[in-house]
Amino acid sequence: MDDLTIVGYLTRISLSNQSIEFINQIDNELSIDGITHVSIECQLSFMLWNNGLKPQAIDRFSKIILAEIDNDFSTYGTPYADAVGIAISFLIENKFKKSKADYKDLFRMGYVYLTKHIEMLGEQMCDSYKHRAYLIDNSNHYAEYLGIEFLNAMSFIPIPLAISDYYSAGKTYHSQGFTDSFQECLQRGTYLHNWLDDMRINGKEADEYGFTEMAELGRQRLELLNSKITDFKIFDTNKILGLIN
Repeated sequence: MDDLTIVGYLTRISLSNQSIEFINQIDNELSIDGITHVSIECQLSFMLWNNGLKPQAIDRFSKIILAEIDNDFSTYGTPYADAVGIAISFLIENKFKKSKADYKDLFRMGYVYLTKHIEMLGEQMCDSYKHRAYLIDNSNHYAEYLGIEFLNAMSFIPIPLAISDYYSAGKTYHSQGFTDSFQECLQRGTYLHNWLDDMRINGKEADEYGFTEMAELGRQRLELLNSKITDFKIFDTNKILGLIN
């Protein structure tokens, strides 16, 4: 599917009434052409979820990831990589976090996809920042292992990373007039900042850092961590397939 067609569908979706009838209409059009795109599938999945069709939404988000693996990670490094990362972040938050499954490799795939998208397209990628914050926030232990492995650290506190991403997302949402999303990111980032009170960060008590200072510290840690991840395939594809299937 060419870029113009993709943008056309995404525009129609954003201007639609987000109803089940509209989802069916788009699905019928796509089935006639026999083709779709990850960004369209991601938006339709959210619409299913918001209409109360949660099992169908989970299934559709899962198929996004399976298709990406089947297509040899073709979306990675493109402007559409965020759709895969967001799908992973959503599934972890709404399915795997609540289970006892080991989803470390799925977390890692989501992390590198969202990180690449942010690195490519910059600070305006507020949704990518927010969903990477969700990933770290919902998978604190896996984020900790990531820091220990790639920074050769004895211990690693990942919460400043989530705070930084909530801050970055919130700043852009605010500048674009998305008040609800801005408030969500500000509140969650502030909550995590307060939660750190009893910890020491870089030799200082966490409560000695202001919120923006902690966000900046998190940004620096993210940059250092990401500079050490030179190959995006830091995950086991077979474990992801086993988890989703």
